[in-house]
Amino acid sequence: MGSNFVIDPPAVITLPVSGDSRSFAVNRIYCVGRHYANYAREMGHDPDREPLFFFMRPASAIVADGKDIKFPNLSNDLRHEIEMVVAIGKGASKIPKRPALNTF
Repeated sequence: MGSNFVIDPPAVITLPVSGDSRSFAVNRIYCVGRHYANYAREMGHDPDREPLFFFMRPASAIVADGKDIKFPNLSNDLRHEIEMVVAIGKGASKIPKRPALNTF
């Protein structure tokens, strides 16, 4: 049985939801760079002169708990990052802290 796609789409990447039996489908991963001064210095940047920046990672960059990290055999400088995922379930802006915390 053939596919209707010229190139098969990527698999849906999911993460478990703490305290829930359901999973969360990851679509976009937004990241902030140079927000930790010590790490910025370690990477050769001056956090007092260079602003933080925003970038994205593909959902396929997620490595599930206990799985192997795949990288080229000839790599000699592998750096990993551990991120916290925050799932935002509704669109909104300028929400006061108290109502935002009571929403979930």
